[in-house]
Amino acid sequence: MLYTSENAVKLIGEMGEAPIVKKTANGEMITLSIRASMISCWIDDQGARQSREKTTWHRVVSFQSRVIGRAKQLARGTKVAIVGYLDSRTFIENGSERHIHEIIAEELQTLKPRPPISLPILQTEGSVARLSPCPRAAWLESDRLMNAPSHRTTPSGEKVAMTEDQRIWAVSALLSEYVKSPSLRHIRDPRFLSKLASEVVRKIDQGNSIWRKWDGQREVLLKSAIGCWIPLADLHDFLNHMPGPALTVTDVSQRLKALEEEPYISYPDERFQPSCVTIYEREKAEGTELPAIIGLLRDHVEHEEVRLREEQQSRYQQWREEDRIAREQRLLSGADCKWTQLQKSKCWFCRANGRTYRLSPAEDKLWTLCRVNSASDHEKGILIGRYQRRGDATKVVAEAAYRPEPR
Repeated sequence: MLYTSENAVKLIGEMGEAPIVKKTANGEMITLSIRASMISCWIDDQGARQSREKTTWHRVVSFQSRVIGRAKQLARGTKVAIVGYLDSRTFIENGSERHIHEIIAEELQTLKPRPPISLPILQTEGSVARLSPCPRAAWLESDRLMNAPSHRTTPSGEKVAMTEDQRIWAVSALLSEYVKSPSLRHIRDPRFLSKLASEVVRKIDQGNSIWRKWDGQREVLLKSAIGCWIPLADLHDFLNHMPGPALTVTDVSQRLKALEEEPYISYPDERFQPSCVTIYEREKAEGTELPAIIGLLRDHVEHEEVRLREEQQSRYQQWREEDRIAREQRLLSGADCKWTQLQKSKCWFCRANGRTYRLSPAEDKLWTLCRVNSASDHEKGILIGRYQRRGDATKVVAEAAYRPEPR
């Protein structure tokens, strides 16, 4: 099912390194490093087109067993699609407070690279962009093909793919429509380019699909049934009552499997199968038609996904709280520990070589380091120094902890 939430993240990128699996109190946790690139385009003061590529690294964490199972098989450089939500946390490392934004992955899909599509070249003359070469008769033919279907149908109902010339003219028609405006500003707009690319790919894919028995309505119904656990025999019977060539059970099952492997479409969750089958049998007995049952099941699955996501987030918050309590207990027990902030305290405490140190924030944004006897905000302590960064204070503690103290 598609991920729906106010706090939703959809990310496509490449694995920057091999996944890291850790053991937690609630099971396994996997960490991924994803590299995503974005190309920004703009027009400079001289009217020249400029572009710049920016690469961003994202930290992805998941507790889902199915995500962990898939991620374990991935290697560096693998292109993946991640669907989840954004979370942030704070911790202390080497005396410095660090804020981390993480993507909690709910779904992970491995993407296969598409082969490049050869398109006609755009040439700019003055303020008008034209396709070259393209005589007037060809433009008229492209206008006709732009509104024509991406395939033709034989009298027996079988789809026949477009020829190469038809595909070229169909793409030319889309490009000619794109450059009709006297203004060239939209030509460099990434949103318009993305929309044009989608239309081109859709035109090419539909006209050359290997699935010849599937028209628009059948395809829409089957896509909506993904993840709803509709019995295959009932789905097959309903699809055969729709216009088009006769389908076999194998046609339906294999097309459904191919749709499930498309990007942003998650595999059916087996945890929802019993409840979905129960709802389907109940609605079928009452005489509800299949499209209405599919809509009801999609609502049910989305509701269950939200419930499970909230439960997972609750477990994650519980794990973070347990980790904080464990660090506090280690500090209060007298054991050596890294910088730890007690609850409802503005100060940070650490212990090295049995000696306790306190780091307090000041109004001038400097950090005050003191040697104290206990983890208390109110103890005066012995002033060691004031530092601009907590990392500097950590270096001082690492040396001072093993020096003789004055008596």
